[in-house]
Amino acid sequence: GAPLTYLMCGVCNVHAAAPRPLFLLLLLLATSSARKRCRTSEDELEPPVFRGQPIPTGERVRMPQTAGLEWQLFLPAGWRNATSEPLFPVVVFFHGSGDGHFTVMNSQSLPRLLSGDQSTCFDHDHCWRLDAEYERVAAKAEAPASSGRAYLDQEVDLRSPLAACDFASTFPAIVVMPQGWLPAHRTGWTRGKTLQVERLTQHVLSTYRGDPT
Repeated sequence: GAPLTYLMCGVCNVHAAAPRPLFLLLLLLATSSARKRCRTSEDELEPPVFRGQPIPTGERVRMPQTAGLEWQLFLPAGWRNATSEPLFPVVVFFHGSGDGHFTVMNSQSLPRLLSGDQSTCFDHDHCWRLDAEYERVAAKAEAPASSGRAYLDQEVDLRSPLAACDFASTFPAIVVMPQGWLPAHRTGWTRGKTLQVERLTQHVLSTYRGDPT
């Protein structure tokens, strides 16, 4: 009979009595798959600095260093076309301990939502949103605090909110996303860093019609 063939392909082991042509085909597919393997957000290239004009709206943009900080800016989609020069609320986003790289910062939380394209190498959908039918998923009802049980023997309709695919195009505030430090130097948000953020925020308020109140 045909010899046993072992093929290691990432997370799977193929152990089959495969003839040589089939083995070569599997080897080719495994090699091709390895080339398309997703990189982690830590390994991705940092976004380029935007130095042109006009600044895009409705999308986060990495800006030139200001007040000694690397940072990203988000201007609302309606910022440029707003009538009567209104002021816009300003949100300052402070990243966590391991999230200083912009690629990591942008892979989660508010910065991720501030992109109209949330696709990845393993999912090309611009918005990770389940079909509407999943909004009405049922689950066991939580027991009251006075009960010794975690859940009751009854189901409730969760009516879970679905992803807001238009978040970036409808979010009404300016967002400032400073880079405080990188994982190799976990300094934290020191007093010196927060003073830099204050100066950066003042720059944004005066340059991009931010509301200081």
